[in-house]
Amino acid sequence: MRYTEILLTLGKDEAHSRIRKRVKAGRVKTTGEEIEYRTNSGLLLGTLSETELPSGETGSKLRYRTSTINSSLSHGRTTAKQLRNAVEKYRYSG
Repeated sequence: MRYTEILLTLGKDEAHSRIRKRVKAGRVKTTGEEIEYRTNSGLLLGTLSETELPSGETGSKLRYRTSTINSSLSHGRTTAKQLRNAVEKYRYSG
């Protein structure tokens, strides 16, 4: 399983709010400093955490699934892309 990370100019709470408004499927679990996004069956789709951007500002980091073990899990990959799409316009481009 592979993941990709993107940095966001939004703080973790704001990014999480935008993701939840656009991605209805799945479960959300807070573990320490991270928010985990999972399918209803428990497959990890992505994580969201607070981070310092290269500019020194506070932002967030979305780590989301880009591949699955087999084709029966492709719905998870599609939902993971929805996580990214929900916050893509806030991607850090410094």
